[in-house]
Amino acid sequence: MQAQFFTPLDSRHIEGPYRMLLCPFSGYSARYDLTWVVPARFVGDEASVPRLPLAYALYGGRGSRGAWPHDFGYRWGFENVTRLQWDMIFMEANKVYHDSMTKQGIFRRIMRKNERFWMTSAVVVFGGFAYKNYPGCLDYREARRYKCPADNKMRCIDCELFYPRWRDCVRPGFHPELWRKHDRD
Repeated sequence: MQAQFFTPLDSRHIEGPYRMLLCPFSGYSARYDLTWVVPARFVGDEASVPRLPLAYALYGGRGSRGAWPHDFGYRWGFENVTRLQWDMIFMEANKVYHDSMTKQGIFRRIMRKNERFWMTSAVVVFGGFAYKNYPGCLDYREARRYKCPADNKMRCIDCELFYPRWRDCVRPGFHPELWRKHDRD
């Protein structure tokens, strides 16, 4: 089975570079045989990478569909998926989106391939600075503000921004019923 998105991306601007998902966004990574679901109300900053001066001037701010699962994996730190795997899922999701566009000339295809290469290279090299572990917190800005430690589960569970079923969001293999379950939440 090929990599794909199961649901459309539906987000809303909330402040600055931050956006919130209005409904779950899900997809499949063929490279790792992994189904991922980014739950509704998850807050991300879309494609904030790369911040390398030349790379960002040429390609920055693009790849927002691939940025959602990437931000999601970076924040919640699932034990069965490494940081480098989330970087490759970012590249794969951007490739799926670019390949779905119709009427692309040869120049546009080359530019999109370069865009994926530079953005993925930047997150591989500099992504470690953003790799945090706020498992289950839908809005990590609040977790940083209240200094929610990852080991203080009671305080996180009491928070209205805590998603109790966050471990269900990444599953090995193809599980289309997973995103349907999240759609009801």
